[in-house]
Amino acid sequence: CCCCCCCCCCSWANVTPEADGTIIPWRDGVLKGPPPGGGDGTDRPSDADADADAAAERPAVLDTPLTIVNLPARNMERVSTEPGQWMLQKHLNQDVCGTIDLEQLAENHPVFGRFPGTDDYLVHDPHLTLLGNTAETPLADGGGSYAQSGGSHNGASMLCSNVPRTFLNEDTCQLSTLPSTCTTQDMGGPSIMLELTEDVVAKLSGFSKRYVYLMRGLRVEKGDTLPPCQPGVKSRWAKVYKKHGELCGADDDLDLETQAALATLIGESRDLNSVIKDIPFPEESDKSCAEGDKLKIGMEVLHRDGLSCWKHVHQDHMNAYDFEYWTGAMHAGNVAKESRGEPNPIKSPFDLHGYANLTFPWHHPMKRWNEFKNGFEFIGRLGDTFDFRDLPELLRGEAVAKGFGVSTGEEDVAKNIMVCGSRGEVANDPSIGGQSFIPSIGGKVDGDLLSDRDFFQQRATTWTTVALTAPDQLRQRMAWALAQLLVVSPITMENRRNTENFLAYYDIFTTHSFGNFRDILTEISYSPIMADFLTFLDSASASLIWEKEGKRIYADENYAREIMQLFTMGLVKLGDDGVPILDEDGNSIASYNNEDIMSYARAWTGFERRKKRSNVENFTPGPNSNRIDPLMIRISWRDVFPKTNLIGGFIGDSYPLCEDLPDKMYLRKGARYRLLGGSNVPEYSTKSTPIVVGQNSKTFKLNPKASSLYRKLCQSQGGNCDFHNEAILDSNLKCSGDECAIDAVQVVEVIEGIFYEYVRPPCVEATFFEGGKVARHPRGEANHEQANICANPTLATAAEACCPLDGSRQAKRSCLFTGEKMTYRGAAARCNDIGMRTCDFSKINELTCDECCVKDSYHWADIRTVHTGLNWPRKGQSDCAVEVKVRNDGKIAIVHDIGGTKYDHLVLPSLGIDNKNFFGVYWEEGVYPTAADDCNDGACTVVGEDCVCNVVVSDQPMFAAMPTKEEAMASLFIGSLNPSSYDDGLYYDPVQGKDGIVAYFSSDDDSTYGVNTIFQVQDEYSSQSLYLKNSVSKVRIRGSKLSFRNPPHFLSFVEPEVRDAAFETEAVLETVFRNQNTAPFLASRFIQRFGVSNPSPRLVESVANAFRRGLYTFESSDGSENIEFGTGEYGNLAALLPAILLDPEFRTVVLDSDPSAGSLQEPLLSVISFLRSQEYTPKPGNELVHLLSMESRIGQMAHEPLTVFSFFLPHYAPGSGPVTSAALVAPESQLLAMSPVVSALNGLFSLTKYGLLSCMNGFGLKPAEGCSKLVEGDFSRAQGRLMYQPSDGMDAEDIISELATLLTAGRLSESNRQEIAAAYVSQEQDQGKEAALRLAQQLIAASPEYRTNGAIRRKSDDEVRPQAASTPTCRPYKAIVFLMLQGGADSYNMLVPHSGCEERVNKDMYEEYREVRQHLALDKDELLQIDANSAEQPCSRFGLHPQLPTLQNLYNEESAIFMANVGSSMAIYDNRLYGHEQMQTVCKQLDTGRNTTGTGVLGRLTDILAKNGVATGAVSINYISETLQGESNANTMVVSEKNIEQFAPKPSTDTFVPAIETLNGASSWRSSVFAETWSTVLRESIDQNDVAYRSLESAEVLVEFPGSSIGKQLQTIARLISSRKCRGVERDVFYVSQGGYDHHYNVNRGLKKNFIDLDEALAAFVSELKEQDDFDDVVVVSSSEFGRTIIPDSRGGSDHGWGGHAFLFGGSVKGGQILGQYPSDISEDSPLNLGRGRMMPTMGWESVWAGVATWFGLSDEALEEALPFSKYLDSTGTVSDKFYSEDDLFVTSDDANDECTEEELAAMCGLEEEEKKSNAQRVRRASALTKGDLHVGNENKSRKTKSYSILVFVAGVLGVAFGGVFYWKK
Repeated sequence: CCCCCCCCCCSWANVTPEADGTIIPWRDGVLKGPPPGGGDGTDRPSDADADADAAAERPAVLDTPLTIVNLPARNMERVSTEPGQWMLQKHLNQDVCGTIDLEQLAENHPVFGRFPGTDDYLVHDPHLTLLGNTAETPLADGGGSYAQSGGSHNGASMLCSNVPRTFLNEDTCQLSTLPSTCTTQDMGGPSIMLELTEDVVAKLSGFSKRYVYLMRGLRVEKGDTLPPCQPGVKSRWAKVYKKHGELCGADDDLDLETQAALATLIGESRDLNSVIKDIPFPEESDKSCAEGDKLKIGMEVLHRDGLSCWKHVHQDHMNAYDFEYWTGAMHAGNVAKESRGEPNPIKSPFDLHGYANLTFPWHHPMKRWNEFKNGFEFIGRLGDTFDFRDLPELLRGEAVAKGFGVSTGEEDVAKNIMVCGSRGEVANDPSIGGQSFIPSIGGKVDGDLLSDRDFFQQRATTWTTVALTAPDQLRQRMAWALAQLLVVSPITMENRRNTENFLAYYDIFTTHSFGNFRDILTEISYSPIMADFLTFLDSASASLIWEKEGKRIYADENYAREIMQLFTMGLVKLGDDGVPILDEDGNSIASYNNEDIMSYARAWTGFERRKKRSNVENFTPGPNSNRIDPLMIRISWRDVFPKTNLIGGFIGDSYPLCEDLPDKMYLRKGARYRLLGGSNVPEYSTKSTPIVVGQNSKTFKLNPKASSLYRKLCQSQGGNCDFHNEAILDSNLKCSGDECAIDAVQVVEVIEGIFYEYVRPPCVEATFFEGGKVARHPRGEANHEQANICANPTLATAAEACCPLDGSRQAKRSCLFTGEKMTYRGAAARCNDIGMRTCDFSKINELTCDECCVKDSYHWADIRTVHTGLNWPRKGQSDCAVEVKVRNDGKIAIVHDIGGTKYDHLVLPSLGIDNKNFFGVYWEEGVYPTAADDCNDGACTVVGEDCVCNVVVSDQPMFAAMPTKEEAMASLFIGSLNPSSYDDGLYYDPVQGKDGIVAYFSSDDDSTYGVNTIFQVQDEYSSQSLYLKNSVSKVRIRGSKLSFRNPPHFLSFVEPEVRDAAFETEAVLETVFRNQNTAPFLASRFIQRFGVSNPSPRLVESVANAFRRGLYTFESSDGSENIEFGTGEYGNLAALLPAILLDPEFRTVVLDSDPSAGSLQEPLLSVISFLRSQEYTPKPGNELVHLLSMESRIGQMAHEPLTVFSFFLPHYAPGSGPVTSAALVAPESQLLAMSPVVSALNGLFSLTKYGLLSCMNGFGLKPAEGCSKLVEGDFSRAQGRLMYQPSDGMDAEDIISELATLLTAGRLSESNRQEIAAAYVSQEQDQGKEAALRLAQQLIAASPEYRTNGAIRRKSDDEVRPQAASTPTCRPYKAIVFLMLQGGADSYNMLVPHSGCEERVNKDMYEEYREVRQHLALDKDELLQIDANSAEQPCSRFGLHPQLPTLQNLYNEESAIFMANVGSSMAIYDNRLYGHEQMQTVCKQLDTGRNTTGTGVLGRLTDILAKNGVATGAVSINYISETLQGESNANTMVVSEKNIEQFAPKPSTDTFVPAIETLNGASSWRSSVFAETWSTVLRESIDQNDVAYRSLESAEVLVEFPGSSIGKQLQTIARLISSRKCRGVERDVFYVSQGGYDHHYNVNRGLKKNFIDLDEALAAFVSELKEQDDFDDVVVVSSSEFGRTIIPDSRGGSDHGWGGHAFLFGGSVKGGQILGQYPSDISEDSPLNLGRGRMMPTMGWESVWAGVATWFGLSDEALEEALPFSKYLDSTGTVSDKFYSEDDLFVTSDDANDECTEEELAAMCGLEEEEKKSNAQRVRRASALTKGDLHVGNENKSRKTKSYSILVFVAGVLGVAFGGVFYWKK
């Protein structure tokens, strides 16, 4: 498990002593013999009963000293009983640990541990044991036998491995009858029944670490406790014990009639509780109390058995509650007592005494109990027997389950349980060589032992090993492309250390590489990793939060945004050829808008992780911590309201209405049933817990003799049922018996103990309808809960509640099975059958309820009152109505008006008059009522600022004649089932139209084309048919002509189901999957990932058509053969990929000559290709291939993208150069900069010369022997090496030709072949063939042909390349540092209004801030105060985030400025989508007018200065930034925050570097623009590396910087600033970034962490600049792509906004002021609030940059060039000419010379030594240019091939595979 015994969680196996002390290591890792005795050097025979084969495999006895540690008892946990394994939970801290040789340990050198308190010893075993539990072959018992034999981990039982059944494995789950079978808690399955005793209550507290008590001391008082003799009243009675001689009820003076009646009721009670009974007094009974006793309370009654006495008690007496929330500050008494040092009165009964009871204080009035009791989670009554699964969620945790032996316990006996596996969950193979796998143990591994990097490396190693060795290279290559499109990054995740989770996510792509993209979309959308990364995990609906907390908080928008922008559609509308569609003004058109994002965000609510299970890497605390299996949906968190889609309709359009489903749909053709096994708990039900309240439940049993459904489900084989996982009815069935009496069914019992769940087909409900009926929660009125809904009576959404015909309101149940639901008509019929009626019931009679009583169920009710509500009286006879509330923007909310004012307070809050659940609808002609026009002249009622309107719903036929297919699909929105699902004869005489449309006419319609007519249209891109109903449903405002289309919704407002939430999710995915944009968008992206950066529109259209059709036909060149790829289904990748690879644009060799063809090679693929093609071979025992820190060195590694945009942007182009000049893009060039280029080549050079290790900047592990005295060709220290060898007899020409084939697919130019061949010959003569081969491999690796896939044509004449200037200077110096807070910083928590606001804006701005920010608001007392120093700001004082003291100090020192509500005016042109990529580009380029495309603001500044003779430098830390891009980037370099690598530190020859420069010399205009880009950057990188390496090597800092990334970046800048004289620059621009500000989740915690790192880094940077005396010469300007929403989202974060706040500082800054205008109104009603708390900026970025530019040295005339269209957007939305000048921002200062002499400068920079090196370099370059005489062959010679499979051929030529798998020799 760990590579060191001193790490936590290591496994230890028993050691059995032998008499003579011999140590015998066995193959299985179990050792015999007592340490510390050593071996005697001879093998010992085995015990007499030992296995002979085992003895034969026994290795020699150890003769090395033994390593023994002492194992602590408290940290040793048993893992399993056979063969006796234990887990060490905490690392050891003993002296012996320092003596352990980790290298020997890695080679299984044993480490022994003395077992605590005994003479037994354990041996360390570094391997985990994982079980094979794949989807195809799940564990037969779900791992139950292992769980039962296992011990514990972190105090919890070893968990079951059974995988929850999901869409991924449901087809292969199996029914297990093994006694050991276990199940995960959220799957239903077995549990145990518990009796709620005092002991159980105390255990609940102990196991759960919460405070659970039985409530005592509640007094029986008049007005609080109702008299038990009142009809309809339920009273509670407790069994009391009398002392000998005491009489029961001696003091009550009850009449004998009363005594008899109560005694009889107690005796006849069906309440099985033996100590507490709740007794309802019947409304109609022959039993009655005497008149004088009817109001008595608190009496005692002798049971009719004459033995027991029962006392009337408080109705909550001895109820058990979870009192956890009452232990804190909510209870004022806790605070008071704890402040006095006294025990907490709620905690102390259990903590101090172990009591299970809590006594209500005698001095508290009973109203206090009634006021607060609803805050306590009810568990049950003393003496109740309950199912463990009925416990509240927080009391069903793992520790509690273990304590009671439930589900995960050791002795659980199961029967008929569904066991399922998980894809890829294979058993591990410890024999594979390499480092042991290290699981993430929930933070228990100390940071000084294992870092994040150690865990990250495991993912990289796994990917690298597979990429190099997998036989299915094309599949792996496609998976890599998918991983770059559908990105997850561990950077922002809490559990970023986990390995298996990320590998499981990547497996989605390998599984579906040639499958359907739709399946991939589904899997990533249910992936716990994706939900964590894009933060929709645990996102809750705004409605739920409003109801529970009274807060206006919105659903998280992150995933809703990115699934459209990055995963499917892109930002702008595209034609089929991928070219943007333009509007009449020539502007691109957004493919979606922000309203679409908000609507779709509501569909990504309710997703949560599943329960923890075993056999996977999962050590996170908490029960719901499963990061492997697909997410589940918590239905109570799901947004249930209608949602608009992307094409002017609704999610749910084209789905059938649920009310239109045929009667008894469960017996109709297509009805679907899922096998549940022995559990009767439906998996698609609202809750995961059983629906039954008590012990009894009634299932719907099928009649084996009469039921057709029974026969379909049983599938009898030889008299026994053969149960299938799923059964779908292939015809309509006739009902029999009770099947004919029910409207709907959920679970059916086929035979004893075998259940199936019926899954209703997807359907939607109409939001508005006529003739509503009330559905009521049975506890609603009694408990004053708001629980009435106006329900559609045609839907089976509620149960029956039947009252006597005499008017009594006490209802009775008459169900056929527990949980039965029916239509209102069905309820009326059921009541009529028992001689009763539906009614306006007050309660359900629990005497008759029995198995029909269920939790949280609604029942049909009849309201028979005079309606006096808001819009009553109303026409018609309905008991309730659905009304509409219209907001001033036309959005609506649903209002249920139930029976007038009497029931107003009982309406469900989400549907009440005050609800704020607004959503968009489509008003005819865009006209709707508003409060401003008196709600359409009084048609509605004005309520606040909204209009509440009565509506009329009408359904009319759309077409009166046969429409075309296009007309039908454009105008019909209500779907239907296949007409064959309905009764015979209902639909007749289908008629077919001209374009294939078919009409089915209904006998229920009055006309031929009526509302029930069904049209069948064929899906253009699949074999499926779409059925559409000829009906349009409109909602009209009563009394007006205003109307809108009736919105559909999937989830019932009555009782929403998980099933329907899943259907809605599928519908949402369909809308983005089948969007018109998706095919061309994905086509462009995939083409780029396979080697063509700028595909032609023709190619994009061809690939898009293949994606849509799911087919691609390849025609051979002579037309003799056609090969078809794909399945014919829309979205099939097996069609898309051949459409790319087999297209002439990929296959035609002549296109290599097109300068725009091809692309740069991805850095990581260049490494993998080199390893494969040059036949990398690991040493035995090193089969796992480790490439270390690749993401920081070359900028790319699997599983390590920094952002959701992957490693590079698809539209990226360098700021200058041939790519930009040709108006092309080169995404991979975003990683083409000095540091990654140098690192990539150094790694390949080291690999070639020394093998895979870390020496000389290699990619591998550090060898145990170190790197000293390592010589080229010595591979002894490496983990592996390149084993490619040319064939015997090859000469230099042949060798270079074969290498050219392997590494460049034959594209190596003739001139470069000659150069490399000449170098080969020279090296062969000097050092031999092996050295010559290594040199040739290195030179080709550095060639433009290897790093690109275009053709090279060198210029005929040798061109002298200008060298980067680095003449030392003492001229005046200034620097700008662009500090990017990447991700969108929540700056409304950086700069906060504090005080002094009332006198300026007449209100407390902090209070407004606190109200709108809610739980995100910072406490006023913790803010760091600063003075505004300006009357223009709304407050005189502001506060900074408490973690920014450095900025406060700088501001108070008048060295820092804050910019209030600053942002980019560009957003107004980009449809205000607030996307990261676009907004970052805008703030970095500052080219609002788009006049200088591709250049950044700092790049233009340095361009202008350079043209005027100023020596400039531009440095980006870690990554290229478009901020620095200019017309020329010769002096722009990217350096790592780590120590810079020297290029080729030990070259193979003296002419090695000049030879590389020659290979990358100037090319003609006909050469590939990508090759020229590579060569230019490489040449510049070599020069820059020389300068930077020398500069940073000698530069020192005087201040210690923090170790954070931003700290290291600023330290690097400080070093570069200190070296500016030697670098010869007068003006420097720097780009640094701090990531992690995209806080959709827990923004306060994230900001705190980021600001701590930022402030510490800024403090060190400022101190260092002051020490260097450079502070006055440097200005730091912060930026962030956008501000964030002021209003929170449901995960404690905030979403993308617009305006925000920033800062700049420096020694010359005129600080102590806040520029711009802080908004004086940040409420939801603010004129700057664009909705959702997005604030429009009142200051443009250009405003401050004008002053910075002039300070930097630009003239006023140059500003227009540097800052084109330099204007900003003010609060009115108009463009203003406001700039902040240099005088506004800076104090006056004169440039001062750095005052150094030439001699001092020469000594400082070592000029004499450098001059010598320069002369030597010139000699080497001249020598290299003379060695090009050898002519080598024809470049097409190596392209002669045999006939291969066309896909294999193309993949090999293009390097599509990871390299080297396809090549040819002569």
